[in-house]
Amino acid sequence: MSFRTHTCGELRKTHTGDDVILSGWVHKRRDLGGLIFVDLRDRYGVTQVVFHPEQVVDFSIAESLKYEYIVTIGGTVVAREDKTVNTGLPTGEIEIQAQRVDILSTAKPMPFEIFETDKGEEDEDLRLKYRFLELRRERLKQNLIFRNRMEQYIHQYMQSRDFLHIATPILTVSSPEGARDFLVPSRIHPGKFYALPQAPQQYKQLLMVAGMDRYYQIAPCMRDEDPRADRSPGEFYQLDTEVSFMTRDEFFELMEPLFVGLTEQVARKKVQDKPFPRIPFKDAMEVYGGDRPDLRFDLPLIDVTAWGNASDFQVFANAPCVRALKVDDGHTWSRKQIEEECEDAAKRAHAKGLAWMKYVDGVFDGGITKFFNEKQLQQLQQLLHIEQNTVVFFVADE
Repeated sequence: MSFRTHTCGELRKTHTGDDVILSGWVHKRRDLGGLIFVDLRDRYGVTQVVFHPEQVVDFSIAESLKYEYIVTIGGTVVAREDKTVNTGLPTGEIEIQAQRVDILSTAKPMPFEIFETDKGEEDEDLRLKYRFLELRRERLKQNLIFRNRMEQYIHQYMQSRDFLHIATPILTVSSPEGARDFLVPSRIHPGKFYALPQAPQQYKQLLMVAGMDRYYQIAPCMRDEDPRADRSPGEFYQLDTEVSFMTRDEFFELMEPLFVGLTEQVARKKVQDKPFPRIPFKDAMEVYGGDRPDLRFDLPLIDVTAWGNASDFQVFANAPCVRALKVDDGHTWSRKQIEEECEDAAKRAHAKGLAWMKYVDGVFDGGITKFFNEKQLQQLQQLLHIEQNTVVFFVADE
C-alpha cells in the first residue's frame, strides 16, 4: 500500500481524471446533504476531498473522521464547477472524489484551536506544552521554511566562493566572552566540566593558523545571559566566518552581496542603498549613539560642545562633551511630561541629567533658557537650524 502519490498542495486542473493517493491531517470537515467534505492538509497545502456514500468502500469511516485525524485517502481528481472554485487555494479548481479512506491515527480534542486564530493568543505555557500542535500553524510553519531557505542560500553563496563549511566542537573549554558559560559535567573526568561555546572564536582562529583560508558555519552560540530584543535567551545561531589574506574592504565587498541576496531573493524585500553606506565608528557613536545605527532614525545627536563651553551655564561650560537633540513639534509636551518621561528615560540610560528648552513663535522659553543671553540663544538657533514649535534636549558628560 502506498501512502501518497501526490502532496496536498500539488494537484491542479491538469490532473483531472488521475487516480491519486493523499495523506495528511483533517483540516476541516463538513456534512452537506449526505455528502462529507474534508479539507486534507499536509506541509505543502490543502486539498478538498468529497465522500459520496455510494462511491466510498466504507462510508462509516468517513463519517467517523474528526479534526486533526491523520488519514490516507485514495480517489480520483475531478474539476470543480465554476461556482464552487476556491480562488484562495492553489488547489481550488479541483477536488478528490474519494473511493477509500484509512485512518492512520486518531486525535483527542485539541487543547486550543489550532487554525481559528494564528496569532498565538493562548497562554504561552499551554502553547509550549503542546508545541508540536502550535507548529502546525501556518505562520510558524512558514517561519521554519523561511529559515531553511535562508540557510540554503547562505550555503550556496559561501560554497561558490571557496569557503569550507566546518563544524567546530560543541563541548569545549571556557574562554573569555561577553556572558557566563553553560557548563556540562564530565562523567569521564569527575569534578570537571565542559563549557558550551558562546562563539567558535578560538576554533576558527586555529583553522586560519592551520591554513584553511576561508571558513564558515551557521554556528550555535550558547550564552547564559538576560533576554535581548534581537535574539533568544540562552541559545541563538549566527553566520560565523573567518578569512585569511584579505583586507577589511575586500571582506566588505565579498559579504555585502550575500546580505543583499538574502534580503531581495529570499525575503523578497528591496535594499534601498547599494552599496551599503559606510560610517566611521566614531561618527556612528557621536551622531546616532550606537555602533549599529538605524539610518531611518531622524533624531541625530548634534555636537554643541563649543557653544556650551562658551556659555556661563556651569554644567555646559565645564563639560568635555555637550550633545543636543531637537524634536520638531515637541512644544506640546508639558514640563511634567518631560520630567516624568524624558528625564527618567535619560537617567535609565545612565545620563547624569537631561536639560531642555522650547522654541515657540521665535522665542526660547522654559527649562534652562534663563541661563543664556539673547546672543547665545540666537547662535544656538542658527547652529541647530531650529524651526518653530521645537523642543531641544541637552546632555553634558565626558
